[in-house]
Parts: sequence; structure tokens; C-alpha cells
Amino acid sequence: MQLSPYTFPLILTGVVTLFSAAYTFYKRHVSGADNLLTMLAVTLWIFTYSFELSASSLPDKLFWAKVEYIGIVYIPVGYTLFVLNYIGGFRQSDNPKKIASLLLIIPMITLLLTWTNEWHGFIWKSTVLHQADGHAYLTLEHGFWFWLYIAYVYLLLSSSAYFLLRKIFTTPANFRGQFALVFVGSLFPWAANVLYLTGSNPFPNLDLTPFAFALTAVCFAWALFQFNFLDIVPIARGIVIDKLEDGVIVLDTQNRVVDIN
Repeated sequence: MQLSPYTFPLILTGVVTLFSAAYTFYKRHVSGADNLLTMLAVTLWIFTYSFELSASSLPDKLFWAKVEYIGIVYIPVGYTLFVLNYIGGFRQSDNPKKIASLLLIIPMITLLLTWTNEWHGFIWKSTVLHQADGHAYLTLEHGFWFWLYIAYVYLLLSSSAYFLLRKIFTTPANFRGQFALVFVGSLFPWAANVLYLTGSNPFPNLDLTPFAFALTAVCFAWALFQFNFLDIVPIARGIVIDKLEDGVIVLDTQNRVVDIN
């Protein structure tokens, strides 16, 4: 093992996301708050990346890199499902579990290819240790399936961003702050990942994506305490038509009025 200077910041970030997972579980009765697995996947990625950085041998680093993918492959799918549920994107006839199963096909193939990479090199074409500032870092050359998976991930993230942006401009004003913070918070890991993939990272030996989740946690915490995120959850506006001659009041699961025509 080696004492990485980035281990403590990563562990601190993991504690924050673990707290977010615990709060999500506490609020699991609220529509849109069922993203516990996503938060746990983020936490798993953060902690196992700290273990990768702290390992000193190539086999140990590769082992932890493979464990990271258990969290990595679920996060974009879980986030997409969270957004769809949160904005009321599922139709009455939709089966969320079936949709989740379909969305997970490519991630599960990716996970399988990661753990068998030595046989084919589809995820990593080469894996070497790079020494910098007295520490060993894992340097990877990605294979073709990795880039196919990245294209799939960015398709999911782009779709989620589009749905959130559209909702910001069409939702009642009292819910826009929630949507805006969820949208902004989701951009930080995305931006950090772009820096990593394009080689523009100011820290060339690090993947800043796990670190960026700390900023995401700040945005979500702001939404929690400033806008009662996961407490007062927006209801799909489409179920209330303003021009109905009859009066309509919409209550949440705690019998609070959240909309009225």
C-alpha cells in the first residue's frame, strides 16, 4: 500500500454520499426518492477508487479498478430512472422494472467484459503503472467496447439533462429551484469525466469524476434544506388542467397541497 494524498479527500466525499444514501432511504416513501441504489453505487465507486490509488502493485490496482465498475455501470442508469420518476416521466402503462432491465443490458455486458478483460482487451488494451511524485498510478489505454459504453452513457445523461431542462421551463415557479439544483449538480461529474476522457485533466494521473460528486452533494444538500427536495416533490403538471371548470387540488403523500387550479 502507498499513502496517496488523494485518499482522505475521496473518503470524505464518500462519507457525504453515504449520508445522502441514508437520507434517501429515510425518504423512500416519497415519489422520486427511490434512488438509494444510485447513491450507494456512487459511494462504492468513491471508496474503491481510493483503494486503487492506495494500492502500489499493478494486480492490486487492477482488482480495485474492476470493483469500481460495479458502481460505475449502474450510476447512469440509476440516475436516468431517478430523473424520469422525479419529473413524472413514466406513463401509467409503463413498467419501470422492465425499463430498468432493458437499460441495464449494456452496463451488465460492460461489467462482464471488465472482469474478463485479460482474455480480450475490449475494455483496456493496456494497463501499466506510472510513477509520479513518488506514487504509482494506473495508466489505462481503453479498448473499443469502453468507447461504445461511454457513448451509451452520454446518451442517457443527455436525455436526462433534456428532460430536466424542459421541466425547469414548464414547471410551476415554486419547484424550479429544485429542478435547477438537480440539473446543475449532475453537471459536475459529467464535466470532470469529459476532462478525463479528452486528456484535458489538470491532474493527468487522476480521474476527477469521483471527486466531482462532492460538488453534486453540495447542490443536493442545498436542494434538501432550501427547497425541501425529497420532501415536497413536484407532481406532473399535466394531471391538472388549469382550464377545467371544476376545482382540482393535488396532495402529496403527506396530505399537503402541492398544486391547485
